[in-house]
Amino acid sequence: MLRLTPANRIAIYISAGFATAPSFLDDLAAELVQRFKQAGWSPRIAVHFPYGDWSRKRVHQLHEIGSDLWRSARQGSSVYGGKSLYDFIAQGSLTEEPLLLIGHSGGAVASVQAAEQLRRERRTIVGVVQIGSPKCFIPDALKERVLYIKAVNQAGKPDPVPILGTWGGWVKGQKGFWRWDRLKNAPVHRTTLSILGGHADYFRDHEPYITNGSSNLQTITNTIWSWLQSIYPPENTLMKRKMNMIEIMKANLEHSKEDGYVGHVEFTVEGHAFPYEITLQSKSRKDWSYALNFSKESGKEEDIDAVEDLLEEDEYFDQLVDAALKSLG
Repeated sequence: MLRLTPANRIAIYISAGFATAPSFLDDLAAELVQRFKQAGWSPRIAVHFPYGDWSRKRVHQLHEIGSDLWRSARQGSSVYGGKSLYDFIAQGSLTEEPLLLIGHSGGAVASVQAAEQLRRERRTIVGVVQIGSPKCFIPDALKERVLYIKAVNQAGKPDPVPILGTWGGWVKGQKGFWRWDRLKNAPVHRTTLSILGGHADYFRDHEPYITNGSSNLQTITNTIWSWLQSIYPPENTLMKRKMNMIEIMKANLEHSKEDGYVGHVEFTVEGHAFPYEITLQSKSRKDWSYALNFSKESGKEEDIDAVEDLLEEDEYFDQLVDAALKSLG
């Protein structure tokens, strides 16, 4: 199990769709918190209603979801649900927190749109899970990080909402002819699950929504968890997120009789807005002292505190020292 450090934090945002009850997603949130804690993570979870809950007029919600879908099909930014979710996350999360976005129905469209905007701001997107969602444009940078879940019931009848929307687009063939590709803008990871009930029943955890000892909720959370482990396998992981958090920009190391070894390493940290510089000093190349600062522009104090905590783990600190040593020749 991982040691609980700031590097093991994760922020999970679950977004509701059309005319949703205020407590509809609470069981899913509780189940995910338990899963992440058991895996050694320190999860922080929030439920959001990007189009309002069931107390808001439905005609307004339908208009906003339709607008976001229309803009998504034209690769435009959201002005409703996606924007609402982006603002909610931007105001309530730490920049070093990796983000997992999960959405049901129209909330899944908002989740993709918010994730893309956050990704462009160099936030770490663990993944986006779309459950019972209309099809919407998936940016290339997110295609490997989106899981699309739809369902059929016990009679083989599909959830009707995923029929809505499109992933399609025109592509040019080898002979120069254009053709319609219905999966051009689709996520790589797509699955169809068998559940009891319909569109409103994905997260039921009680009779009559239990079959073969597994509830609809357990089926959904098992699928999400298995997918996360498949895209972040244990040896190269977000589930054990290690060396790929740090990217070396520039490194140098000099030696003198008076000062010993003195080096500087500039580096970025995944999910942080500004680069850092660490100054290293050692007499023997065995024991190192260091000073950490922002490299250029000054960032948030909590960001540099998080990197200080990160460097307490030997593999991260050793990565910076090794980069300096390699520059010595």
